[in-house]
Amino acid sequence: MTEPKKIWVAYAIPRSDYHLVVEDGLGYISVGTTAEAAIASLRAIFAKEYEEQNERAVKAGYEPDPEPYAPDEDYVIHANEV
Repeated sequence: MTEPKKIWVAYAIPRSDYHLVVEDGLGYISVGTTAEAAIASLRAIFAKEYEEQNERAVKAGYEPDPEPYAPDEDYVIHANEV
């Protein structure tokens, strides 16, 4: 019998507004074959959202944010093996 594949789940918990986790659940979750892969995938989600937000800003006539978004300022990122 083969052992089931293990996956890693990475998730981001807000550093403030903890009530959002209780009310809405975890908003940012990703999986990977290693902890590092899961966290990299989660960071890619943040990067994609940031890029999409800048695109919407430009279409609305605003300047894009020149600084890349650093999710570690607003979130604590964890990874657990499942």
